[in-house]
Amino acid sequence: MSEDLASATSAAASAPTWTPTFPAQSHSPHDPKDPSTWIPATPCTGFDRHAVSVTPRQTALTGLTGAVWTALDVYYRVPSRSIGVGLGLMIVPLIAVLFARWVDGPVLYYRNGGGVRQLRLDTVTDVTIGRPSIGSASVLLKAPGLAKPLTISLRSRGYLMPPAARDHLRCWMSAPSVRWSPAAEALFDAHTTPSTAPARRRHQALASLLSIVLPLAALGTRITIGYEHQAARAIPGAAGYYRLGGSHGKLLAVGRPWGAACQPLRFSVEPNTPDDVYAQIAGVVDEARADGLNVTLDSRQFTWLPQSLYYPPGQTTASVQRVLIDWETGQPPQLSGGNRERINLGWDSRLDPDGRHEDLSYVQGQLWMQSLTGQPQAVRRSVRQLIAMTQGVERTTRSDSGIAKGTANDKFSPNDVAAMRLMSGCGDLVPPVS
Repeated sequence: MSEDLASATSAAASAPTWTPTFPAQSHSPHDPKDPSTWIPATPCTGFDRHAVSVTPRQTALTGLTGAVWTALDVYYRVPSRSIGVGLGLMIVPLIAVLFARWVDGPVLYYRNGGGVRQLRLDTVTDVTIGRPSIGSASVLLKAPGLAKPLTISLRSRGYLMPPAARDHLRCWMSAPSVRWSPAAEALFDAHTTPSTAPARRRHQALASLLSIVLPLAALGTRITIGYEHQAARAIPGAAGYYRLGGSHGKLLAVGRPWGAACQPLRFSVEPNTPDDVYAQIAGVVDEARADGLNVTLDSRQFTWLPQSLYYPPGQTTASVQRVLIDWETGQPPQLSGGNRERINLGWDSRLDPDGRHEDLSYVQGQLWMQSLTGQPQAVRRSVRQLIAMTQGVERTTRSDSGIAKGTANDKFSPNDVAAMRLMSGCGDLVPPVS
């Protein structure tokens, strides 16, 4: 038995005998033939159960909205801090659980962020009004064993205590020994006053707005923003292909994803990469060069041929960007579909001087040994996806693409090449090798 309940039981034993009365006792027995005995809701019996705080069920839609909001942010890769809004909405039901309050018979059960505690209502000695604030009202309960008064909210901007729950509290705390402050008494009495019916309806409408209408409106707004952002990411002139969005909330510029058109790129493979995997990587880089992309590959000794790259005006061997390829032997993460990740594409960007775009500052690929060993075609597809990212192409929805997830096409498709040459700015500078 908890200390609160033990103290409450001791106090109850020493209190004078008193029997509470409840609204159900004042109603005639229900008679199907007598309309005067028909009542719209079951009155409080004193031994029923009522929630006296916002319930997890009432906040479930808000939490679901947060989960969908967050999922849409991740799916559409919307570069903003709005994911924090989704996470915040997701924890609303958890907060409702951690600070739940309910009455069941003469016992008030409550949480203050931890385990369930109990307070017998017939041991309460004082009922006073809590600190008032706009749109809310609460009472403070004092009882033996409570270190400080327990706060019970009667109404807030999104919550209104049901009439039966108020009756339940009022009747169990109506012993002659309980000291009620005039303000607390007036607060409970006002609930049964006919003039407060419009106010109750306003609170109920506001609660519906906050728990149903507002989450649905927020969800619709998030979906709309997601679709709009998805449309903005589409590469003009390359149907079905999408460009990267940076951490500053801007997109890469078409024709210069690194800040300059047709950026020379040098791929370097880590020494622990097996020779057969290196051979697959070399074949894909050669394919990309033949398709007119400005890329080359280091030898196994990290040497490279400067003449294998094209240098647009202002570019030199010193401005060549290095793209590292790792061979990772650890445990690859599991994707949502149940498959293990084959390549982890890492990248970063900085704000472009025009203030409207972002420029890639580095790109690297991490190949997972456990997912790719013995699968040369999967290695080649992963490297094609890495090369596409270095050209500013994040993904495609085209089924004939060689960079789409799970594709059976073992080469860059003509549409892949066109999209990468357009996005990288190499289309008018580097002709494909015939």
